[in-house]
Amino acid sequence: MIVAMTALVATNVLFRAIPGLRSFKFAEEYTGYFFVALAFLGLADTLRHGGHVRVTLLLHSLAPRVQAVLEIGLTLVALPVVAIIGWFGGKLFWHSLQTGEVAQTVMQTPLWIPRLSIPVGCALLILALISHIRRNWQASRRSTGQSS
Repeated sequence: MIVAMTALVATNVLFRAIPGLRSFKFAEEYTGYFFVALAFLGLADTLRHGGHVRVTLLLHSLAPRVQAVLEIGLTLVALPVVAIIGWFGGKLFWHSLQTGEVAQTVMQTPLWIPRLSIPVGCALLILALISHIRRNWQASRRSTGQSS
């Protein structure tokens, strides 16, 4: 999506610079849609690779078992937050699909298309959070010498 956004913006800039060519009327709109999709659809993968912003100074000074238990607790807090965002994102998507709502732009893009990335991204993040809990549960069990 970053490549698509870059290509769209660069082409639009080029078209503006060449006399006689017109800029794309949809470039800003679609770049915004790509950005939202990139953000929501990238959340789970970012969690999986440990890329979310974290404060690890205190965490690294704790024992491995305490770290794992703290990770589980914080992830359990994150789950309902993501679920609520996904729920309302899903309602927004469904409303757009049911009503045929379109963007008030030249392209009149059906809004269910860009809005679909919200519930899908949240669902993927919930699965990643559950996997994160499982990994930390296993780590906490290993650090105490128990089998999982």
